[in-house]
Amino acid sequence: MSTDDERPDDPVASALVEGSTYDRIRVQRISTFKWPTRLKLFRLGGLSSLLAVAVLSLSILPPRVVAFLPVDPYTTLTRVVLVASIGAAVMGLSGTLLVITAIARPRLEPMDEARAEAVLAFEEMWSLIGFVIGGGTAAIAAAFVLAAHMGVDVLEAVFTLIGPMAYQVVQTPVTPSAVAVCALGVGLALLIAGAGVPAE
Repeated sequence: MSTDDERPDDPVASALVEGSTYDRIRVQRISTFKWPTRLKLFRLGGLSSLLAVAVLSLSILPPRVVAFLPVDPYTTLTRVVLVASIGAAVMGLSGTLLVITAIARPRLEPMDEARAEAVLAFEEMWSLIGFVIGGGTAAIAAAFVLAAHMGVDVLEAVFTLIGPMAYQVVQTPVTPSAVAVCALGVGLALLIAGAGVPAE
């Protein structure tokens, strides 16, 4: 068997030589998130699902921690869970637009360079929004949930730095369990969509 037969295919070289205009520009373009759309959806779905688990974990806080907080953060919506809901919503919107782009892209072929650049810029923008804004917001919420799980001593340190504002009540009929269910739904929907989008 020759050396060439043993060498695995180079996806970059393949895109440059045999790929469409979109494929060629994608591999040459400087991008923050160069992952295929499928992998982006899997990761956004995983983040949203983990966020749902973090919110649900508020139901098992020790009684001493619940008594220390202004309210029970699992029975009453607090700013922490509101921030979590914003993170899940942003990741869901970002993922939805990435799915739409992945489905529409084959119908736009053949593309010229200007259209390919526009499609890639759109994908990059919503990837940044999903991971930086959505993922960052989710990370902030998860950090406050983790602080609650670490006990009263950690919460006292947090309150000394920023006060109890993160755990204060938000006047809305929405419950933390509803936020967790929605975040889990977003996560599962993105994981399923990631399995269904055309491979790149």
